[in-house]
Amino acid sequence: GKFDGFGIITQEHVPAGRGFNSSQGYVAHGTDYYWYTDSAQATGPPNPICQGPPWNASDAIDFTDGLQPAYWALEKRPTYREELYKDRALEIIASHDPAVP
Repeated sequence: GKFDGFGIITQEHVPAGRGFNSSQGYVAHGTDYYWYTDSAQATGPPNPICQGPPWNASDAIDFTDGLQPAYWALEKRPTYREELYKDRALEIIASHDPAVP
């Protein structure tokens, strides 16, 4: 989900830097939930994950997978973003070793 509540100025402020094993999310406030774009991101605060072209373009994609841009999500357009989160959560749960808390 949206993680700029943690702060996004440095890599230490994103979920991985805060101790999360995995994360998917977006940063901008006007992200489209079906196309994963946000035209306002081009003028927004710096994003340590989504920097550089095409991330700062007027049609910038705003979807991250851990510390990498989630380019794989482009193939899933126009899937509602919450479906992608659900699929990832189920994948993590299914692959978790129940012997390890």
